[in-house]
Amino acid sequence: MGRGAPEPARRACARGAVSPFGCLAACAWILSVLPLALESWTGGELALAGVPRVCSVALPWLALAGVPRTSGSSLFTLAFALPPLGLALGLDLAEGAAVPPWLLPSTVVLACGWAYLAELAGRHDPGRRRYPWLWFLAVPIPPVLYVALLWARPGSGLLSRVAEASPLFWLHSPPANPVELVLPLGGLLVVGVLALLPPGERGRGLP
Repeated sequence: MGRGAPEPARRACARGAVSPFGCLAACAWILSVLPLALESWTGGELALAGVPRVCSVALPWLALAGVPRTSGSSLFTLAFALPPLGLALGLDLAEGAAVPPWLLPSTVVLACGWAYLAELAGRHDPGRRRYPWLWFLAVPIPPVLYVALLWARPGSGLLSRVAEASPLFWLHSPPANPVELVLPLGGLLVVGVLALLPPGERGRGLP
């Protein structure tokens, strides 16, 4: 009987009941609470100076929101981000950290926008083929290119503007002006249009 106990779990994994997106969501939760835990365990020695806690907590969830997939609801999964986000925001406000009042609502808007776009693209054949490449070029690539090319051309304003179109870079270095939200929202809109444009109207430039 003891040998048969793990069998349903093994069969569930074999059937795909435990989805890769679920594993990514678990990793996002761990990464979101890790900065708070490390800060508590080390007495504040590992706290990120100059960065609000709410930004470091929201970063993994914003990265997860738009991950390409054909199943799984990230809109529902994002609800698991609320407890660590609430804790981080409470700690920031208790210590008088400079957290702009529009920062958290705009982050929620970006996360929900990318999550909805990922789900919508996964339901249509053109979106399933185009969206992974567009997401890769719009979200993780700009910050990586910015860091890599910054050494070659320090102080380049153009590199900074391109990187700010990625929600990850924007959240890591939140601007003081909410107008700067136009850049990541514009990136989301461009990816949505290119991913969901019907094949008959997109021309020959996209697969």
